[in-house]
Amino acid sequence: MNVEKHTVPSSGRLAVTRRLVERSKAANVLEIGGSDISFRDVLPAARWTMLDFSGAADLRLDLNVAEPRIPLPDSHFDLIVLTEVIEHLLWPHRVMQEVSRLLTEAGQCIVSVPNIASGSYRLAWLLGRIPSCAACGNLPPPELGPTTYSGPNGEEIGGHVIDFNRQRLTQLVRYAGFGAPTFHSSGLFWHRTVVPPSLCPVGLGSNLIAVLKLDQNHDNRFANGHHFPTH
Repeated sequence: MNVEKHTVPSSGRLAVTRRLVERSKAANVLEIGGSDISFRDVLPAARWTMLDFSGAADLRLDLNVAEPRIPLPDSHFDLIVLTEVIEHLLWPHRVMQEVSRLLTEAGQCIVSVPNIASGSYRLAWLLGRIPSCAACGNLPPPELGPTTYSGPNGEEIGGHVIDFNRQRLTQLVRYAGFGAPTFHSSGLFWHRTVVPPSLCPVGLGSNLIAVLKLDQNHDNRFANGHHFPTH
């Protein structure tokens, strides 16, 4: 499925994510949803696999299904990058269970989502307006569905369907088998960077950026029952 994705502007979110990817020093990386903008160049020596439903992906797969299955082996990647994806998914907890299955025990996942409780969104709600990145389903863009993508034939695809704040993202990843996330500020962005990450509290940032590690005591890691060969 070919779609026309929005241009991704430079922001604190991208800078912070790049820094976290570099800091991981990972050798085997899975990037989910990176066909519009990828972090592959940050770790040029790493073995890098990109999964997306369109674009220049190594593995093309639609994860917006009730029982997502990623045909890759258990405990295979030491880093999984999943930025600005799960807010588009109807069953993000099941995708995150797959992500936990694919991670090595010492691996980590970097995930980011728009923050419905950001400073600019709080102001929009106060003024009686729906923030631009709030869930809109597949309403036609851009007037009714500002996060919906337009396909080559004019069809509407993939608008935001779930809003996240810090608490909801924490609950979701804990359910999927991860420990408590470590959050990093994205800064506040409104057409441009208004407050840099170093000066912006996590809860007020435009995006929530979290580094996840597996909860070794969690028994829900393979809750989907999907296991693939390890060799």
